[in-house]
Amino acid sequence: MVSTRPPLTTKHPGYIPQILGISMARAINMNSEQILFMGRLFALAWYGFVMYWAIKLMPIKKTMLFIVGLLPMTMQQVVSFNYDSVLLGLCFFTISYILNLIYTDRKLKVYDWIIILLLAFSIASIKFVYLPIFGLAIFIPKDKFKTRKRKVIAAIGLIFFSMFVVICTRLLDYHEAMSLQTQTAEGATKISFDYCINNMFTVVGIFYRTLERQLPRFVSEMLASPLGWLDISLPVTIVMALALLLLISIIQKEGEMKAIKVSMRMYMIICVLLITFLTMVVLFLDWTPLGATQIEGLQGRYFLPFLPLALLVFQNKNLFIRKSIDNYLILCLGYIHCLVVFFVSLIAIGQ
Repeated sequence: MVSTRPPLTTKHPGYIPQILGISMARAINMNSEQILFMGRLFALAWYGFVMYWAIKLMPIKKTMLFIVGLLPMTMQQVVSFNYDSVLLGLCFFTISYILNLIYTDRKLKVYDWIIILLLAFSIASIKFVYLPIFGLAIFIPKDKFKTRKRKVIAAIGLIFFSMFVVICTRLLDYHEAMSLQTQTAEGATKISFDYCINNMFTVVGIFYRTLERQLPRFVSEMLASPLGWLDISLPVTIVMALALLLLISIIQKEGEMKAIKVSMRMYMIICVLLITFLTMVVLFLDWTPLGATQIEGLQGRYFLPFLPLALLVFQNKNLFIRKSIDNYLILCLGYIHCLVVFFVSLIAIGQ
């Protein structure tokens, strides 16, 4: 197969682990297959390192984050050559780090701000649509900032810093979107801002139709199926089992309940909806050709980075269990992964 698609022109830290792995493999004269797997191995090593600290710092529902971090779709993405190993790890770590600042008694230090700014820079340069995650920082207690004024200054500074990074890394994309006639990756005519303004009801219909008809597919793709190039479908029972594990993992243990404020829960809902909307807008302008009836290029894996927030929304202090079942959940996840490997192997042999 001859590919005519041009190489990526975006510059961000999302490919650093793979580049390091390939560079080291070339330096010690590995063959082509070994070079390929070294890139994937370094991507996995990076993700494992970041997720270790994310789970360690997570003040609530560690098992839930563990399961999200080991979903079949998550594992597929973090051992690939795309930027998801960096993006998913950073998003999960950001959620864990900010929640740690909210629920623990430790004071804010200079290194906390440095870490948050580095996280914002990395995520903004890779996929700016996930920046609303940083809005959780407004729920950090004001006494950790010493004064309310410092908290407001810090919030404004983070917003402007993120906007600056987005503008610097995506200015060319914005210029193309503003033009009247551009091309999608397949060569079709893109939808421009001008078209959206003049055909508002048509655009709203496309967004609604996409959610109405594709939402079950998005949930399935976010968890496990289909894998590969959307050509390895797993049994629906595996998807249902993973969804059940996630729902059980958010049930609190008696005596260990940490309440989520109503205002914080409301922001989580707004954050999930906002990121979903921004993701749809990006795919609508970048991949959807003129005349399409639904948004094209939208996949369930794009919703993985904020899945922990979406699950925390359903946490209920009135529903709890008396004995921890975390070990059983982890064991069940291991059994499900064995089934995933079994079915993937059968499909690969058949192909």
